[in-house]
Amino acid sequence: MTDDPETAATGDRENGGSRTRDALGVEPLPERLDSSPAKLVYLYLRAVTEARLAELRRSLGMRALALYPVLELLIDRGLVERVDDRYVVTAEEET
Repeated sequence: MTDDPETAATGDRENGGSRTRDALGVEPLPERLDSSPAKLVYLYLRAVTEARLAELRRSLGMRALALYPVLELLIDRGLVERVDDRYVVTAEEET
């Protein structure tokens, strides 16, 4: 990877990856995430790969009634999918 911030954003692609990273190596959030709860749930799922509703409730300190609409929003926007009783981040698109 290069030290040049202009080319650092594509450094992961140069190594065969498909995710874009900024100059600090941080992947940007999808632009379709406009609420703090959606960002929180998405980032958590991206970090742990998959989680059940009970794990999301415990780890994020959110009630199930608050999580359901957030998860539905993430599913509707194609960012998360439900596989059996777990929620997982879908393949990410280029930003």
